[in-house]
Amino acid sequence: MRGLRDKVAIVSGAAPGNIGGATALRLAQEGMKVTAADFNEAAARAVVDQIKPAGGHAVAKGFDITKEARTSNSLTSQSRSLGAWTDYSTSPRISR
Repeated sequence: MRGLRDKVAIVSGAAPGNIGGATALRLAQEGMKVTAADFNEAAARAVVDQIKPAGGHAVAKGFDITKEARTSNSLTSQSRSLGAWTDYSTSPRISR
């Protein structure tokens, strides 16, 4: 992957051991600033805890993508802290 350094990504469903967590890690390895987002904020923090020691820039957010207004607020907040996002990856597991 080329040209990703310092771009901003939001990865929803970013928890350890799943594709969202792996996506967040890989994008950070490529130099992107990553917001790891998951319904379980502690899980998102665990992904960030893997990214930061390797020199990556990441923040964790807990939000439920099924709640549109809250998700919108989280995305706006993320833009303020890391810059305008250039990539959005979603890999949520939605249970009913």
